[in-house]
Amino acid sequence: MRDGPLISIVTPSYNQGHFLEETIRSIINQSYPQIEHIIVMVARPMAR
Repeated sequence: MRDGPLISIVTPSYNQGHFLEETIRSIINQSYPQIEHIIVMVARPMAR
């Protein structure tokens, strides 16, 4: 049973691994039940 639409959270990470645990915990602690979390490990900064 779904309680609303699926919300996707995409977290890009470039040399920021030390922030990932806090980010993941923050998402896990959300009260909204339909969340997917995608972590993208970026090999180099994205072009502007």
